[in-house]
Amino acid sequence: MNLQSEFIPYEEAKELKHLGFNEKGLYSYASETIGLLKEGEIFANPPTDSRFISAPTWRQAFKFFREKYTLDSFVSFATIDDSTTAYVWNIVKYLPDGKDRAKDTWDFYDRIDSFQNMDWYDSNEEAELSCLKKLIKLAKQ
Repeated sequence: MNLQSEFIPYEEAKELKHLGFNEKGLYSYASETIGLLKEGEIFANPPTDSRFISAPTWRQAFKFFREKYTLDSFVSFATIDDSTTAYVWNIVKYLPDGKDRAKDTWDFYDRIDSFQNMDWYDSNEEAELSCLKKLIKLAKQ
């Protein structure tokens, strides 16, 4: 397994930092060219230095959007026609209508994008990255 594949890319990590992601992790980005640094490598304490950007895992990034922006998302494998399959993503926003979050159903969500409007992807990883970029765009609005 490639360690890099567990973390969102550098550019998206920068965007999350600007959106308020400040969770400290085991890895940080010093720059796009240096890549991932484990806490304590090369520098004394990279995550606390303002030049460094926390490197969120995919799970942390999607959780951040659920909790801070009430934007929930998922990637799924879908059949396009009888012989073609692909990965797609969908984003939904929790409606702040006072209902108990523990009782969420699709009725409590406002669908932001639907499968009909989505692009199809050859891999789960491509779909996740596209979904993350859309979440960033929505959070900036």
